Amino acid sequence: MFKLGAIELEYMSHSYNCGTGKHRTERCVELPIADYWLSKVGNDVTEFGAVSPYYYPDRIKDVVDPVDKKATIKGSLFDTDFSGRDVLSISTIEHIGVGDYGYIEKDSRNDAILALGYIIAKANRWLVTWGYGYNPTLDAQILDNRLIGICNMYLLSRQIDDSWMQVAIEGLTQYGRNMANSVIILTNCNVFERK
Repeated sequence: MFKLGAIELEYMSHSYNCGTGKHRTERCVELPIADYWLSKVGNDVTEFGAVSPYYYPDRIKDVVDPVDKKATIKGSLFDTDFSGRDVLSISTIEHIGVGDYGYIEKDSRNDAILALGYIIAKANRWLVTWGYGYNPTLDAQILDNRLIGICNMYLLSRQIDDSWMQVAIEGLTQYGRNMANSVIILTNCNVFERK
């Protein structure tokens, strides 16, 4: 079990990019967080970045991704109208603008910070997670500004025993060899603050 806000959640084990037992990836905490959030806001959500289909097939109908085969809507975040929609994004936003997966936007909108701002400005309720240290520019911008008054920010970090625990900024650890050792979680919902 790990804690996020006032809520205790169980780690997820899954054979696809999540790991089992020791050396679990950050998905072991991101997916239970997303699952809990979805249980509170409902499944009528638009997901940006095709992550949930690999773990919860058919749970979310609208999955936007420019390259992933499990996307139901192939395209850019910026070409998707999130107005009034609930939006979920798991470990995707940090990849915008860095050329991962062979995809680069053809214009100046190719920026993770602008993408996060787009979700915040357009979406009704939203949950966004990413691995700390993968996109240092995004990390620095968010941790410096902290979005006080706009959302709740949670920081989780892997401990020496492979458990995950909430930490202050000083407790964040850099991205590992193939996985995150810390995760930044942003949401404008208070679902993790009450049992």
